[in-house]
Parts: sequence; C-alpha cells; structure tokens
Amino acid sequence: MHKTLLTGLIAVLLLTSFSCRKIFDRPEDKLEGKWWLQRAERNSFVNWNTITTGYENGSYTFSRNGDATYTDAQGSLTGRWDMYTVRDGYYDDNGDWQNRDKTVFKVNLHNFADNRVIDWFFEDCDFKGGNRFNAEYRTPSYRYRYRFIRQ
Repeated sequence: MHKTLLTGLIAVLLLTSFSCRKIFDRPEDKLEGKWWLQRAERNSFVNWNTITTGYENGSYTFSRNGDATYTDAQGSLTGRWDMYTVRDGYYDDNGDWQNRDKTVFKVNLHNFADNRVIDWFFEDCDFKGGNRFNAEYRTPSYRYRYRFIRQ
C-alpha cells in the first residue's frame, strides 16, 4: 500500500510539472515570433503623449537564437536582440530596501547602406499575456514606453 501511494504521488508530481511548464517560461521565451510596434509614448511626469519613432509601420521578427529583423516598405534592418532579468531595488516609504526583478530588453538592428539604425535599450519589460508587451526606459527628463503587439 505504501509503495503504491508513493508511486502515485511521484506520477502526480511529474504530470503537474510538465503541465505547468508554460507558467515558468523565461520572458525571453515569449518573444520569439513576429511583432508590431503599436505605439510609442513619452511621459513628462504628468501625461503620456504619443510620439513617432519612424519604426511603427513595419514588422519585427525575433528568433530564438537572438537574430532579429525589422522589415517595412523602405527595406530591412538586421541584427540582434537580447533579454535578461536583473535584480534591482528601491527604498520604500519606511526606508527599507525592497528587491525587484526587472526584465531588460536590447534591440540592435541596422542597414548601413540605407543609413538606418535601431539601437534600443529598454530598462524594463512587462508581458501582458503572450500577445502583447510594454518596454520602458527613462532619461533624466522623460519616461518612454513602447507597446508591442504580436502579429
């Protein structure tokens, strides 16, 4: 009886671990595929205002091996992307240090013949399910947010 119970418990644990695999995927695993830049915005401490990057009308393709392309009516840019988690933190209102993980997203694409370059370094990304994510970075004066949608 004890051996049967132990075998059953092991079987349940194995089945559960495989069926929950998607929950524990790394953020960069969600990025593979084709994306479109739906909107870019800038915040100056009060309002979010839509801005134009010049790269809203094309399609971004991110491959699992780190290769990336951007294609629009003017041509293609090729290069690399990278995404990884960093531990960051801040002091709360009580003066206590609070740890926080952030997902960094870097995109470097170029077409030197056409003098076109994308060199983005986003300090934090937030996936909204599997078909949408926001990527943000800050400057001393502004905060920028780019919203990508899966095609």
